[in-house]
Amino acid sequence: MAFCGSPFVEQTVTNGRIEGVTKYVFDDGNVYEGEVKDGEFHGAGKLTFTNGMTYIGRWEHGHAVEGKLVFADGLEFAPNMDEWDYCSPKDRRYYMERVNGIQPADGTQVTAHVPHQLIPPGTYDVVHGYFSPDDGWVYSYDGKQLRRPEPEECAWIVKTCFKGRRRDERT
Repeated sequence: MAFCGSPFVEQTVTNGRIEGVTKYVFDDGNVYEGEVKDGEFHGAGKLTFTNGMTYIGRWEHGHAVEGKLVFADGLEFAPNMDEWDYCSPKDRRYYMERVNGIQPADGTQVTAHVPHQLIPPGTYDVVHGYFSPDDGWVYSYDGKQLRRPEPEECAWIVKTCFKGRRRDERT
C-alpha cells in the first residue's frame, strides 16, 4: 500500500492513502496509469513498458486479474499457446510481415525492423536492442547497456532470436 510521498506522479489522497485515478512511474521507467484503491492498483489500468509494450487490464488489490499484452509492433499476445501462431513452425513471418507483406528478395527481413538494425556478430536481436551472451547484458542498438535478463530469458533468447553473424559466416 502506498502513502503520501510515494512515487505516484498524480495522486488523490484519502485518509493518508492514494485513491482514484493516478499515474505511477517505476524506477526502471515503466509507467502505470489507472485506478488505485488504498494505495494499490485496483480497477482498470494500463502498464506501459520502456520497450514499447503495454499491458491493459484490470487489477484487484495490486494483482493483475485479467488483461492483454500488446507488443510494441501492435501484436497482441495470445495466452493460449494453441492459438498462438506468431513465429511458429507453421508460419515464421514476423508480425510486421503479416501487416505489411514480405519484403522483396533483395530486401530480406531478418528481424522485425525494416530496414533491420545491425548487431554485433555473436549477439542476438531482441527487438529493442541486442543480447550479448558473453556478458549477459541487453544493449540498445547504439551500444548502451539496458538490462540483465534472468537466466530463463537468456536461454529463450539464445534458442529463439536472430543471431548476428559476420558476412562470411554461414547460418
